[in-house]
Amino acid sequence: MASTYIQDGKTIDFEASANQDAGDVAEVGDIVGVVQEDVDSGDTGALEIEHVQDLPKAAVTVTAGQKAFWDSANEEFTNVRGANKFAGFFVEGAASGAATAKIKLMNVSHAPKNNYAATAAPGVGDDAADGYEIGSLWFDISAKKLYVCFSAAAGAADWNEITQA
Repeated sequence: MASTYIQDGKTIDFEASANQDAGDVAEVGDIVGVVQEDVDSGDTGALEIEHVQDLPKAAVTVTAGQKAFWDSANEEFTNVRGANKFAGFFVEGAASGAATAKIKLMNVSHAPKNNYAATAAPGVGDDAADGYEIGSLWFDISAKKLYVCFSAAAGAADWNEITQA
């Protein structure tokens, strides 16, 4: 059988949609990575999509192990999901005033946070600040009810019961 191996996958080739400098963060579909060397618009470059990198961080406090999301509009990483793309995990805590944070890039499928053992229905405060997002599930094991999150807006989360009789 012929070998199908191409590369280790820690770095992938990408076509630059604009001039990119080494160290810039770039996106290829849902993949977020770090440009390895300067590349001109339309040319092929190398994009690092694994390993730990010291990268620009939003003015938020982060803790080790939190999910890291790429905010392309502000060109920085944050712990807020919103419309941002999952890119990995913060590996060290960093204060809100820190300009950068150490992030383990991990381009894997993202699954929303779920609560599998709640003893009450979710409320408006069970929101993005707690890690919930659209599509999160909430199992109230006391009442034997299931809820899905339709909005995780701060202080105004919208959970709807989807239990079937």
